[in-house]
Amino acid sequence: MHHFCKNYVYYLEVEVLEPNYYKFVQELKKVKTIEEILELHNNFLDNCLKECLLTDQNLLKISIKLFQCCYFLS
Repeated sequence: MHHFCKNYVYYLEVEVLEPNYYKFVQELKKVKTIEEILELHNNFLDNCLKECLLTDQNLLKISIKLFQCCYFLS
């Protein structure tokens, strides 16, 4: 269980958040209005949520149960 948690966190940080953040920063250099910044930020958040598997309710419930098990066992 601990191995799963570590790998999931690694996946979130390295495979999802970091590349999306760098893409977000690159796109920020091209924007001209506040509306574009807000849209870009919303897209960044949406992409991160989807790729982190946090938009599917069933998957989220299962993940929460797994992490709770890890927490209570440690």
